[in-house]
Amino acid sequence: MVKLEVTTHSGETNIVEVETYNAVEITEMRNDQSIESIAIGNCSFSRIDLKNIKPIES
Repeated sequence: MVKLEVTTHSGETNIVEVETYNAVEITEMRNDQSIESIAIGNCSFSRIDLKNIKPIES
């Protein structure tokens, strides 16, 4: 399991656990204008609201 710190442009900071973390895959989703939301762990985020995603523990 990998713990991620996810910050948003709306000012929220979330700690989310995921099985695996692939920064390239998430970056591709964030840059795809046909995608409206992105599921990270058990949370769903608006694609345009995501600010930073960084691993804090693995």
